[in-house]
Amino acid sequence: MTVDSEKSILKTIKENKLISLFQPIVSANSLEIVGYEALIRGPSDKAWHSPQLLFSLAEQYGIGNRIEIHSINTHLKRRKKLDLQGMLFLNLSSFCISSSEFVISEFTNRLKRSGIHADQVVIEITERHPVQDFIPMISILEELREHGLKIAIDDLGAGYSSLRQWSEIRPDYVKIDGHFIQNIHEDSVKRQFVRSFCEIANDIGCSIIAEGIETVEELETVQSLEVDYLQGYLIARPQRKPIKHTPARLRQLNDGSTFLSNDLQVRALCKPTLTITPRLPVRALADKFQQDKSLHVAVVIEKNKPLGIITRNSLQQLFSSHYGRDLYGRKPVVLIMNDEAITVSEETEIERLSNQITDNNDTLPDEYFVIVDKNEKYAGIGSLIDLLRAVTDYRITAARHANPLTMLPGNLRINQQIDTLLSAKTSFVLAYCDVDNFKPFNDTYGYARGDDVIREIGQLLARHSQMEQDFVGHIGGDDFIVIFRSIDWEARCRRILDHFKNHALRFYDENHRECGGIPATDRSGNQQFYDIISISIGVIQVNYKHFTSHKEVASISSEVKKQAKKIKGNSLFIDRRSYQDAFITDTQSSKPPNNVVSINHSDISK
Repeated sequence: MTVDSEKSILKTIKENKLISLFQPIVSANSLEIVGYEALIRGPSDKAWHSPQLLFSLAEQYGIGNRIEIHSINTHLKRRKKLDLQGMLFLNLSSFCISSSEFVISEFTNRLKRSGIHADQVVIEITERHPVQDFIPMISILEELREHGLKIAIDDLGAGYSSLRQWSEIRPDYVKIDGHFIQNIHEDSVKRQFVRSFCEIANDIGCSIIAEGIETVEELETVQSLEVDYLQGYLIARPQRKPIKHTPARLRQLNDGSTFLSNDLQVRALCKPTLTITPRLPVRALADKFQQDKSLHVAVVIEKNKPLGIITRNSLQQLFSSHYGRDLYGRKPVVLIMNDEAITVSEETEIERLSNQITDNNDTLPDEYFVIVDKNEKYAGIGSLIDLLRAVTDYRITAARHANPLTMLPGNLRINQQIDTLLSAKTSFVLAYCDVDNFKPFNDTYGYARGDDVIREIGQLLARHSQMEQDFVGHIGGDDFIVIFRSIDWEARCRRILDHFKNHALRFYDENHRECGGIPATDRSGNQQFYDIISISIGVIQVNYKHFTSHKEVASISSEVKKQAKKIKGNSLFIDRRSYQDAFITDTQSSKPPNNVVSINHSDISK
């Protein structure tokens, strides 16, 4: 790098062209977004686009502190423009904090002008420089705390002196280095380290943030170790316009759905990459690939519309051919770009994109696809590897926690779904479904036919639920749970009962169909007659104001199911006691049919 680079960096600062990216941080329990870490980048057309090179050069030129302070100003302006909510983590080196260029009064005034309260800001001390003298450093941090700011240390377990920093600074947040998170599900030593970090944090009253979460297995493992917060590419990559709500794919991990959510969209795979004009000389692009080894693809755009892509591999192949460099080096990139790359809207469902690619038998799919917004303007790039990983991860996770017979979510996911809805202050209707006379049926016809009945009921419940809103789980045996958020839940329950009533006879032999049931011996050895199998549904309307956990919901739902089973045949029992304001009403309901019983406040004393 030359003096020209220094001038270029200074010009970028003067023209406010540094780029703010924000990466969400989520609660490990609810997976809801609680804040963002702000990250700085140079302009994408500069060799020092990466923060590592940007700060390395800035320090060489003696303007490192200036870059850090300017970065904070850039982040605050961008956050205000985007109207981001929650905590804001701002990176500062100990070197900058201790310098005369960092003036606390000026900093707090900037916070006020940006409309952010000091108690929402976390100063994250980076590991770029070792702390030489903790005494003045601690004094400065205490002054920041007096203004309401919180302190975090980065990369615990890496770098110079992170453990000593923890003991000296006593931060509010500690970020565990990604080394300890990578493949933690396969490494018992890493799990023990993280477990120890969490125990220490709990003892001294600080919170642990696990960085570098990239796979479902890593997420589930650190959740089990009781870390407080999570951050990583699995949740979301740093973006100029970050997500403001928990991605559907994460909600899916918590709710245990066995289907890919329709809300799981291509925007979850969107990454930034180098954008170039169609007139850029090919050799200039080759130089950019040479300078940045992490760059694998460039997108040619004009007036914010993508024209095509050029990959590192395709350019290398071109230049490795006879006279390739001489023939094309001075030509514009538009002549060599791939203008047939898949272009897809960020709102496209991931499963639909996967099907689109795999259904195309004419050509091999490209390694990358271009992502555009609703106005067909360039949004970013996606890769086949990320697409395949997303689809595979969700299906594996769903299968891991599913009932092996029906492949519906089991008890763990049912409980998580209830707790997630309650913590999100979302009311819902819970229907506990049980098969009447199933044991004598199973004893008479054997487990194979009994399994057929269970599978049929699982499919029946799924068909009559609204995939985008409702949740179907299999507790085990002949017990199922449906968590309704669709407003026509009662009509759906009736359709389930009507369908099963009309189809249950087909599971029986002719002689049992003719007599309407099975003569069999009960557990006491007495001869009994058991009617055709039927479904009993006990319903409670769950208002989040009245319940704190899945255990309370389970206790009442079990009682209501018992009431439903007292009604002969396919029956629906609705318990309305103290739940009238549950916000979920069936607008299609009128007078209940004979097999529907409701109990209200006035019925309690009877």
